[in-house]
Amino acid sequence: MDANQDLQFDELKRALNAVTERLSSDAREKHALQRVRKAKHFRRSLWPLYLGQLVQIVFGILMILLGVAGWTQHRDGGWLLWSGIIVHAYGVACIIAAGMLLGRLSSLDPTQAVTDLQHKLAMARKTYVIGGMVVGLCWWLFWIPFMATGIDVLTHGKVDFLSRMGASIWICIAVGVAGLCATAWFHRWSRQPSRPGLKRAMEDAVTGGTLVKAQKNLDALKAFEEV
Repeated sequence: MDANQDLQFDELKRALNAVTERLSSDAREKHALQRVRKAKHFRRSLWPLYLGQLVQIVFGILMILLGVAGWTQHRDGGWLLWSGIIVHAYGVACIIAAGMLLGRLSSLDPTQAVTDLQHKLAMARKTYVIGGMVVGLCWWLFWIPFMATGIDVLTHGKVDFLSRMGASIWICIAVGVAGLCATAWFHRWSRQPSRPGLKRAMEDAVTGGTLVKAQKNLDALKAFEEV
């Protein structure tokens, strides 16, 4: 009788262990599926940034076409030659900046560990900020060669923007340089340790809403894995 009871107890124990293992396996599988869904949600949250970089590439191509159309009409030299070259170079810079960021974003594989994703997202944010500074801040001065080249091309050389501006062009340049200096000063001032709230707000503003949202999704994914 005792032997039969021991046998029944062993069979019951094995059955309970099998059920426990099956439940644990189902829980692990469910957890893995939820992790994959959250990781894919993190990746999908970046699509506006992908779209923005494609738009920037198209914009860069248009700048190249405008610049080439400008400087090829003035190969004999002069301000309009250099204006066209500057516009051309700006278009190339737009494409390079967008291409570098797209490369960073393409490396964000949802199946990777969260620590790897955090590192790669930080690199993408850095690339985005540097590219934005190169492409955006130069408009304090870039608008001058852009306008000169654009008007020259559209009017087939009949209107010389720089000549019509006359001496006031130097005022515009001075304002542009002052704007760049003021922007650099404010950026440095806002990042001082005594202003943590302003520093965080400025970093979020410079980084862009899409990357800020992606970082929050990644933080949520990390918290999910730590549960």
